[in-house]
Amino acid sequence: MSADGSLLSDKSAVVTRWQEHFSILLNRPLHPPPVALLSEAAASTPDPLIDTCPPTLLETYEAANKVKAGKAPGSCGVYPEYILCGGNEALKTLNIIFTRVWEDEVVTEELHQGIIITLYKGKGSRSGWSNYTGITLLSVPGKEASLWLEQQGHHV
Repeated sequence: MSADGSLLSDKSAVVTRWQEHFSILLNRPLHPPPVALLSEAAASTPDPLIDTCPPTLLETYEAANKVKAGKAPGSCGVYPEYILCGGNEALKTLNIIFTRVWEDEVVTEELHQGIIITLYKGKGSRSGWSNYTGITLLSVPGKEASLWLEQQGHHV
């Protein structure tokens, strides 16, 4: 159904409506951090026990091993098995990408871009937008970067 409640029968209109629905759902306005948090962050001192080095090849390998085989590739088209089957060269390349992201402090669009898939929740009318939930298929290298950051204690 459209936003005004009329039934959509054209496939492109349905796709456009899904895009509108998830755009409204996921693109919320950003709220500035509380003043107390900003002043606390400014007054804090770095903890010397926290590792701030870029990822090692071993850490990249461990992150790559955590992504389960047989999963969907996401927007990048790379299956998890490709990276592990690519051996040392694939892992070295991935490590170079992770290191560049770490040092530049900029995550490329490809690493955090995803494909949203809608799943029916199993209750209510199938024509109601709120009776669906969305899951995001992230790029495999993006998942691996996220897993490495989680290992370091940084949450994305």
